[in-house]
Amino acid sequence: MQSLKEISCDPVCGFMIRSHEEREVLDGAVKHVKHAHPDMKLTEKDIKTKMKTVK
Repeated sequence: MQSLKEISCDPVCGFMIRSHEEREVLDGAVKHVKHAHPDMKLTEKDIKTKMKTVK
């Protein structure tokens, strides 16, 4: 089984997504940024650097 991956937004926002599928985490985070933070211009690469592996 793959490691669990996670991306969290800042504590004020509270968004967090976790999955064993890296693509699912990235897609969810990209959608979140587009809808909740439309002024932020983050690329998928930027978002991927924020991804953590959860033990």
